[in-house]
Amino acid sequence: MFEACFQRILSKCVEAGIVSGHTQVVDAAFVEANASLDTFKRKAILAWQLLKGEAKQIDTADLSELKPPFTAMEKIAKPTKKGRNNTTHQSLTDNDARINQKPGKPSRLYYLSSMAVDSYKHVITHIEANLADERDSKHLLPIVDKLSYTLNHYGLPIQYLLADGGFGSGQNGPATCLSIGSMLL
Repeated sequence: MFEACFQRILSKCVEAGIVSGHTQVVDAAFVEANASLDTFKRKAILAWQLLKGEAKQIDTADLSELKPPFTAMEKIAKPTKKGRNNTTHQSLTDNDARINQKPGKPSRLYYLSSMAVDSYKHVITHIEANLADERDSKHLLPIVDKLSYTLNHYGLPIQYLLADGGFGSGQNGPATCLSIGSMLL
């Protein structure tokens, strides 16, 4: 539903001539999830049960009672000093929310919002939500592919893509340049 609404509004912006497609600016930001840290609980360790054929269906009440079979597994699965991380814990109310911390702020559950904006009149041309524990650079190529497809549909090829250093990686530079022509990080 959101995607259909967004595309309809974008098409109206293109018709009005306020989207040029020439230069796109990509950035990402944390968006706080509507989930409480109180629901951020330790994940069950089931890998050893699967290997031994001992896996059985359990309900969430049983998750806290599961113990790893040996100390090496406990050391791997132990949370950090603060007690919680995305490897060992997850939100029971929102499985996609990830714990993260903005500088100078307490830890909270977030999503990563990735967005592209047309530089001509600052119209948002692409937006998506991703997991907050992933790097920006992981999402650049899929964003560029979707953005290029959308703007090419309107006859507006991307000439330049601007992004901050968080989107830079050895893979992204050459691949993105092949995809659109020019990219500045």
